[in-house]
Amino acid sequence: MKSTTSAATVKEVRKLFAQFGLPHQLVTDNGPQFVSNEFEAFLKSNGVKHVLSAPYHPATNGQAERLVQSFKQSMRASENSDGNVEKKVAQFLLAYRAAPHCVTNETPAKLFLGRELRTRLDLLKPDIQSVMSTKLLSQSGNMTETRQVDGKVWVRDYRGADKWVPGQVTAQHGERHYDVDVVNGQCRRHIDQLRSREEHNISLQIEPDLPERCAAPTRDSNHASVSCGETSSLEPVLQPTPRRLKQDNPGPPDRLNLYLGNI
Repeated sequence: MKSTTSAATVKEVRKLFAQFGLPHQLVTDNGPQFVSNEFEAFLKSNGVKHVLSAPYHPATNGQAERLVQSFKQSMRASENSDGNVEKKVAQFLLAYRAAPHCVTNETPAKLFLGRELRTRLDLLKPDIQSVMSTKLLSQSGNMTETRQVDGKVWVRDYRGADKWVPGQVTAQHGERHYDVDVVNGQCRRHIDQLRSREEHNISLQIEPDLPERCAAPTRDSNHASVSCGETSSLEPVLQPTPRRLKQDNPGPPDRLNLYLGNI
């Protein structure tokens, strides 16, 4: 902060409230920007209890003072290391938020975010979550269809007149995305936009997986119209059951007509 006036302090505190929500209690020292009427009115309007520490007794706000002490020790220890001040501050904050607290036995990140932060130490142990996600997807059948690298496929094309063009898979990204070489360059496609050449004989002028158009309906000897795929046997045609009229449905019982009032 370039200024420590009450207006500037309220502006910065409002940003924190908008990002993390309104706290139940705020502990500060007796600085002039904290005891001003403007700052007190701001906290009161947001339902935040303001607690002032005793003058000349910084131990009242011991948690903040302990954090300042840890930060100063970290900065002194990193004087001979490479990097600017912003990099050293970021490294300290990551290490502090990922370390368990001596009182709660939990990390500040776990208490605040509900999860642990990922650090470089996590590279030394397997990622159990990703392994479990892969196994669950394979068991559910969502990963049964794949494309092999260097495999020949039909590629959905959005740049030319032909909707499907031949291509060859060059690389796989994740579980569903592939890099494919086509005639006019390279593109990335989802697995839903690829078809195997061995399984699908796709004409370049028609869409794949579409049913063939039926021929014109024929008529049997009794001049009865016969649709595509049906035989000319004189089987009785089942008429669809008519829907109930609107008046046949009395609607929900009166006991469900509750008056909720203004919420």
